[in-house]
Amino acid sequence: MADFCVAYLLADKPTKALRAYERAHAWRELFSLAKKEGVSEEARKDLVERVTDYLASRGRHLEASRVFVEYAQDVDSAVDTCCRGAEFSEAYRLVSHYDRSDLIEAMIAPGLEEAQETLIEVFEEMEGQLDKEVKRLKELNGIRQKDPDSFYIVERELDLEGVDVATNATTATGISQFTRYTVAPSTMSHLTRFTGQTGVTSATSKKKVKKRATGRRGTVDEWEYLVMSLGRLGTRVEEKSGEAVALLRYLVLASDDHRALAESLQSTIKAFRVKLVNGIDMAWEDRETVLREVLESGGSGLEGGLEKSMGEVKPKVAEWKGLGLLLGA
Repeated sequence: MADFCVAYLLADKPTKALRAYERAHAWRELFSLAKKEGVSEEARKDLVERVTDYLASRGRHLEASRVFVEYAQDVDSAVDTCCRGAEFSEAYRLVSHYDRSDLIEAMIAPGLEEAQETLIEVFEEMEGQLDKEVKRLKELNGIRQKDPDSFYIVERELDLEGVDVATNATTATGISQFTRYTVAPSTMSHLTRFTGQTGVTSATSKKKVKKRATGRRGTVDEWEYLVMSLGRLGTRVEEKSGEAVALLRYLVLASDDHRALAESLQSTIKAFRVKLVNGIDMAWEDRETVLREVLESGGSGLEGGLEKSMGEVKPKVAEWKGLGLLLGA
C-alpha cells in the first residue's frame, strides 16, 4: 500500500495519495500531506474522526490522543481517549500542559472509577472460569477412579469387531486389567522410557480410535486440556495484575473514595491469586500418575500429544503484593 501512495505522488495525484494513506492507516503521512495540500478544516476534522476511531479501536489510545491534540486542538477528546485506554499518566500530563485542571474531575476521576470496575469484572470472570474448571477436574478424577477404561479411552473387546488392538505398552507391562490402575506411581524419568510407543498395531484401528478420541468429553484428553487451561489462566492473571499495579498508583492519590476502590481491587486480586495457586496444586497433584496410567492402560488418550504433556512444567503463580503497605496490606 505504501508503494501505491508513492506512485500516486509521483504521478501528481495527491487526492488518491491521501485516500491510499488513509487506507494504509499511515496517519503521520496522511496529515502531513493533508496540510501540504491545504485540505479544508471540515475535511481535516473528518479525517481526525476516522483516524482516531481506528486507532482507539486497536488499543492505540496514545496515538489517537496525539491526533486529537495536534490536528484538531481538541484537548477534551484527547484526555477522554487516554482515560478510556487507561493511559492516565498521559491524561494527567495533558491536563497539566494545557492548564485544564477542570478535566480531572470531569474525566480523569470517573475514568479511574471505570478502569477499576473493569478490572474487578475481569478478575470475577477469571474466578468463574477457575471455579468451573476445578469443579470439572474433580468430576473427571471421579470418572478416572470409577471407570478408568472410559477415562483413558480403552477399547473393550466387544467393541472391536475382531480387530487386534494390543499395544506395546500393554504387552510390555504385563499388567492385568484389574491391577493396572493401582500400581504405585513412578517418576517422570521412568515415564519417558515409554515415549513414542505406538497405540495400535492396526492402521484401521488407529483411525477408529483417533476418530473416537477427538473431542471426547469425560476422558484424559479433557482432563489434560483443563490442567493446561489453568496454566494459561495464570499467564493472564500476571498480565492483568501488572495493569492493576499501574492503576492502583493513580487511584490511591486521587481521593479518599478512590483509595477505597484501590483497596478493594488489591484485596480482590490477592484473594484470587491464592485461590488460583490452590487450583493449580490440585490439578497437578496426581498428574504424574495419570500420565503413567495413560501408557499402562493401552488406551488412546492423549494420542499424539503424550510426549508434549510429559514435558510440561507446573506453572507458578508468584507472590503479588500490589502496593503493599501503601494500601495497608
